[in-house]
Amino acid sequence: MKNSLRALRRHVGWGLGVAGAAVALAVGGSALASPGTPGSLCAGAAACPGTTALTPHNPTHYKLQVGTGGTFAIVGATDVAPGPVTVYVKSSTLGNTAVAGTAATDPTYGTTITFSYTAPANGCDTTVVAYASNGNVSNNDVIDDGSKNDSGGAAGGFAYTDASGDVIPCGGGTPPPAAPLGGSAAATPSFTRTYAWTVAKSVDSPRSETPEGTPATLHYTVTATPDAGTDSAWALAGTVSVSNPNADAVSGVDVNATVDDPAGSCSVSGGSGATVPGGGSVDFPVSCSWSAAPAAASEMLSATIAWPAQALPSATLAAGSAAVAAPVAWTDPTTVVDGTANVDDSMAGSLGAAAAGQATTFAYALQLAGVAGTCTAYDNTATLTTGTTAATSSASASTTVCVGSDLALAADATPSFTRTYGWRIAKSVDRTVVKQSGGSAVFTYTVNAAETGFADSGWAAGGTVVVSNPNDWEAVAAHVAASVDSGGACAVLGGDVTIAAGGSVSLPVSCTWSSAPTPAAGTLTVTATWDGSAAATPNGSTWAAAPVDFGSVDPTRVNGTATIADSWQGLLGSLAATDAAPFASAAYTYQRSIAVPAWNCVTYPNTATIAETGQWASQSVSVCGPAKTGALTIGYWQNKNGQAILTGTKATAGVCNVATWLRGYAPFRDLSATASCATTASWVTTVIKNASAKGAAMNAMLKAQMLATALDVYYSSASLGGDKIGAPGPIGAVAIDVSAWSGAFDGATSLTVAAMLSTAASHANAGGATWYGNLKSVQELAKNAFDDVNNERAFSG
Repeated sequence: MKNSLRALRRHVGWGLGVAGAAVALAVGGSALASPGTPGSLCAGAAACPGTTALTPHNPTHYKLQVGTGGTFAIVGATDVAPGPVTVYVKSSTLGNTAVAGTAATDPTYGTTITFSYTAPANGCDTTVVAYASNGNVSNNDVIDDGSKNDSGGAAGGFAYTDASGDVIPCGGGTPPPAAPLGGSAAATPSFTRTYAWTVAKSVDSPRSETPEGTPATLHYTVTATPDAGTDSAWALAGTVSVSNPNADAVSGVDVNATVDDPAGSCSVSGGSGATVPGGGSVDFPVSCSWSAAPAAASEMLSATIAWPAQALPSATLAAGSAAVAAPVAWTDPTTVVDGTANVDDSMAGSLGAAAAGQATTFAYALQLAGVAGTCTAYDNTATLTTGTTAATSSASASTTVCVGSDLALAADATPSFTRTYGWRIAKSVDRTVVKQSGGSAVFTYTVNAAETGFADSGWAAGGTVVVSNPNDWEAVAAHVAASVDSGGACAVLGGDVTIAAGGSVSLPVSCTWSSAPTPAAGTLTVTATWDGSAAATPNGSTWAAAPVDFGSVDPTRVNGTATIADSWQGLLGSLAATDAAPFASAAYTYQRSIAVPAWNCVTYPNTATIAETGQWASQSVSVCGPAKTGALTIGYWQNKNGQAILTGTKATAGVCNVATWLRGYAPFRDLSATASCATTASWVTTVIKNASAKGAAMNAMLKAQMLATALDVYYSSASLGGDKIGAPGPIGAVAIDVSAWSGAFDGATSLTVAAMLSTAASHANAGGATWYGNLKSVQELAKNAFDDVNNERAFSG
């Protein structure tokens, strides 16, 4: 072996850089190996993460100091599958050493075998690393140039060195150190899984509703369900195989085994002080048991191989130990209890068998007829029997079948109609207004009442609809409607109704006609509709009929009598209506005397009524005394009181405000535009003193009377001169009846006092020298009008 290793081809162009204990491997070329390619030995985290870095000895071997070790990899091995792999370190001097490895899929190299190895204390010269079997030798592809690039073709392995890094030669001199023992472990777990079963039974409807004459179809489902299983009796039977790479037997070997689970404990048969023959191996049986369920689905059996120091014939063996392990995978149980069950049914008989792993469902259908108008209960039971222990369990399902029958109807109706008599009423008076000073006025009133005929209306028929529900198990919601064949419209009060189970409901039915029924004798038809599908009845409607005959009906009479009364006179009389012409009528006449008020107008309304119909007719009369305006005469405005008001008037820039206002009327424009209040008062006195009706015209008298009226207007208004004369209101706004003097006021019959002033002024020139064309008769009309206003003799307009 030594000579064959030395004959391995050497390569140049190393890609390994050594820095301390680490070697950086530059990975190049193709990353993934071709199928069937042998793996390449790799030691260095740069090229193979997680591995121990070593220094190359030559293009085919890494240096590994005796007694030391690490984690190494064989990369790109496409001739093994992922999982446990045995790695062999082959030496022509020391023999073959087997160590446990693990193959896994690698994204860079395809497949990587990772293993741990410690160089024996007596190691010498070089080795070759193989895997899976002695024939799968790893190559030197990474060792020769630091890259896995298919550049190397020779076998790869380790060269054993001393502490100085020199390779230790084999043979001669002091016996070399013996190689440490190695080994492997295997484990076969076992446990029992016991299944518990439940059975469930259901029916697609706990309650079925079906129409009378139609059976209900029920679908039953029986489900046998196993639980996930209860595991017990966890145990492990395994082997620890101890191999001796030395030519001589090694004695005093102890083997111990443990599992990485607090609930597990192990024992090794013959594992104390055993002897392992040279170049051979010994298997030690391992037995483990668990006091509780394993902590994980994947655990590990770990074994320790220990030996004492001893001098072998060909070498010296230092005391040492080796660790081996085997995975423990808790997958499928080795013993199954009650893994199957049989299901029988009281109605359907045997349903079949069920197996653990998933629920098994059995289904079947039955037709159940039930009893009309009521509900019938049906029960049945399913029984499950387990296959191993014959344990039984059962489940029942109940359903009720309710059979629906149609609703029933009965109806009756009584016809009626109304005859309404019409009346009219009118009231008149011989006059409506009396204007005079004092005394009283007599008015004559006439009230006329007469029947205007009659009209028939309110044709109606009223009755009762009885809806009966023959079903004792359900309430039924129905819509009840009615119609008549003689032109009327019908309604059922509360027509949307729910009839209790086994009960009945009485509903009022009414029909009306907008005109006389045709024919007089008709038929009322009542129908009831409901959701037959929801109520599970054969039909969704039914009907009933009743006669409606107006031929012999006596009408209800409205307003057959008219009672006539008057708000002043009281009861005037009563009239009875007739059903044919001539219709009833009467006239009532009476008089009333009303006192005339001292001032202004009082209106008296008067109303006649027909009590039965509420009809009425009114007449109002007014009796009027002179208008109470608060106006003052021409004498007042020339005495000290009137003069004091004038002289006390406000002035603007020395001009009396009332003078400016008076000059707005043409007859008063002879008053100076700059007149003071004293001058104005003096002018007023002069105008009034000059009042005279003599001559062909009466300009002076008209001017004085109009002036007094104008001053009354000015000094009764807050917006003009203020209410200085204590008038009840602004005199200018009072409407006056001027019909007696309309010739002076352009034909008007009613004007406010302010309008009277404006109208009269419109017929005068400045100063009033020419007024109404100086036609004295017209001037006199105007003068009399203002005179009556000033003396409160004028009547309201």
